[in-house]
Amino acid sequence: MLRRTASLFVTYCTNARLSLGAEKSITCWKCLKDISLPQGRPLFFCPCDKVVLPPSTQNYFAVMDSPTSYKIDVRKLKDTYRQLQRLLHPDRFAQKSKEEQQYSAEQSALVNRAYSTLQNPYSRGIYLLRLNNVGIDETDNSSENQEMLEEVMELNEELHHGNPSQSRLREIQQLNDRKLNSLVDKTDECFHKGDIAGAKASLGEMKYLANIHDELSNKLDVQD
Repeated sequence: MLRRTASLFVTYCTNARLSLGAEKSITCWKCLKDISLPQGRPLFFCPCDKVVLPPSTQNYFAVMDSPTSYKIDVRKLKDTYRQLQRLLHPDRFAQKSKEEQQYSAEQSALVNRAYSTLQNPYSRGIYLLRLNNVGIDETDNSSENQEMLEEVMELNEELHHGNPSQSRLREIQQLNDRKLNSLVDKTDECFHKGDIAGAKASLGEMKYLANIHDELSNKLDVQD
């Protein structure tokens, strides 16, 4: 049986101007004690050992025990995700009270959202922009890099109407992944230097390549 230890109150470090985390404390539904929320740390269980309702604002990096940085250890992120789900999955609380069933489901869903957001370099970047109070219109299909847009349009045309072979799909995938990795490095450099405008521009380009990556993965899965 897994033990709920102090490691659940995970260490949190940051180099960003964060906009989340207005709550200072919550009240345990069971023992009715007020629990102070350590700044930048998630809270899953009360000291009385009961799972609690997640605070209304929660930093995904803190939830997943990761520094607030664009470059993260994805393998560690996955390990943390598995550990937390073993502790919080609703199946573990199936014979518990209604409150524990509800709150474990909400905590588990929070962990799912955090992991899904941070494991993807595009959504991770968008989330970092949000933490820096910068929005991005993900429905805006314009870009200053017209050459890149033309290449994306040609690839989309081939994928949708050209009926490419499996070998051609893999060739496109390798080319797209090289460009995507290059943009990931560029975005990381921008965030590291505090160039939020540059990071936003890079993520605007990454959106198109990430969409192609997902479409290629789906097509290759079908053919395999």
